[in-house]
Amino acid sequence: MAPVPRPVQAARVQRLWLDHALKAGFRQVGKHQGYFGLVGPGLTEGVDQSRLTVTIVLLMTEEQEPISKAALEAVVPEESGQRLAELVQEALHNARAEVARRLQVAELPLSVKIRRTLIEPSEGTGWQSRQEEIQVGTIHLDQIFYGIADTSVPNRLLGLRDQLQPLADYLDDITDLGSRPWPTGLGGEGAEGVLSRFLVPMAHYYLLALKDLGEDNPTLIERMSDELQQLIRQKDIYRRWQIAIDGLAVPETYKHRDVSLRPLTPTERGVLAESQLMDRRDQGVPGSDFEPPARFTIAVPSTLLEITTKRTPAQQWDSSSLPNRIVLALFLSDFEIGGTGVITGFELPRWAAFGVSHGPFPLAERTISELKPISQGDFEAIVNLAYKIPEFGGTEGNSREIALYRLLRACGMHWHESGFLDFAIALEAALLGSTQTELAYRFSLYGALFLKDRFEPRDTMRRLKQIYTLRSNLVHGGRVKPPELHAATLDAAALAKAIIRQAVESGWPDPKALDAAALVGGRS
Repeated sequence: MAPVPRPVQAARVQRLWLDHALKAGFRQVGKHQGYFGLVGPGLTEGVDQSRLTVTIVLLMTEEQEPISKAALEAVVPEESGQRLAELVQEALHNARAEVARRLQVAELPLSVKIRRTLIEPSEGTGWQSRQEEIQVGTIHLDQIFYGIADTSVPNRLLGLRDQLQPLADYLDDITDLGSRPWPTGLGGEGAEGVLSRFLVPMAHYYLLALKDLGEDNPTLIERMSDELQQLIRQKDIYRRWQIAIDGLAVPETYKHRDVSLRPLTPTERGVLAESQLMDRRDQGVPGSDFEPPARFTIAVPSTLLEITTKRTPAQQWDSSSLPNRIVLALFLSDFEIGGTGVITGFELPRWAAFGVSHGPFPLAERTISELKPISQGDFEAIVNLAYKIPEFGGTEGNSREIALYRLLRACGMHWHESGFLDFAIALEAALLGSTQTELAYRFSLYGALFLKDRFEPRDTMRRLKQIYTLRSNLVHGGRVKPPELHAATLDAAALAKAIIRQAVESGWPDPKALDAAALVGGRS
């Protein structure tokens, strides 16, 4: 890429040649100190090249391959990364200093003590709670925050324009942040868009994380600077999903591929409990990105499961079913877990997210007798199993998707609801496929043959026959005693998990192959 000198009559002439280049099929990926970065397929037909005052060297092939990190760093050079880090440090420092000044003018402290509930495990009694004072910056108090707010940036309560504007101008000069699509068009384009969409939320996040507004946090500043540079470079949109779950004893944070599992802190558990009160819904956890699910629940989760997925800017919604697959893999690995019935999600970095979603998730409150230990090795095996499971969701578009989703829903059913019919449907969808005749017989036969290496076939056939008969009685108005239904549910759960796990690892049941196996077995 050759440098593109800014013409003397900068704004007007610059727009003329840049517009002309974009019409030729090029794409602007950044600019730096009057130099523009363009990528494109080399389309010049119908272009008056005499009007282009630039020399362009292509960074993309005619097949439009993705721009590489090296190519992007050619647009935003190495030295600009250092300059950006310095500007981020300066901006966040100045934002903190300005907020501290406003508080001091109002004769208010820079930090306060607030009381928070801590919930900790208690051997033999489940959980115990206690109150503890923690130190936070004064703007954690709503009345203080609104009292020092300013309207210098439209639609933002804490504008801090003077402190953040130099960084906004610099980012608009070297990146495309100001022109990236935004859900509501908030804040306009250019430096104004950078300020409103990214920098004000960034400063707000930083200030809320401080325990004392009289002191900076260099470690957090460095982390946020790195996150900003990653945001500039990334072409995909990354989303973090959180599921608070119960039933696991996790001594430390585990990470594997795009998934992590860690124990919830006593403060996070306390905030989740307190958030059930209507006047405490907006509580956050200082220094944590944990988002308490917005739903009434008496569950006290022990663990936080976090999953990162990605989509292209052209995709409006993140349609990944990885959260479904991870939770189902836990059940398939004999971990009995419960949840709150909610999954939360936000885009990364957290401070740049448009908002937090709180959606339904098929993992409800369940009776968990004890926390089951899970190791790093267990966790890695579960994640690897999840990646083998086909994509599936509640749309139930084919028999395999039906089998997987119904099994997940049955396993995660609320403690006072029965998952029997969902287990039975999962078994039917997995075993029968497109089979249309002799369903009851083939249901039992196929299951027995498919699991012959794990269970004695005649016993399996008997168990499946009982499940199918009970299912028919229930859906056709028959009466089933609660103990009988409970026993059948446990049996259906065990067989459904065994069949689905074997299907995922070794291949799904094939009715034609099972028919052939039955004929061979009959002759012998």
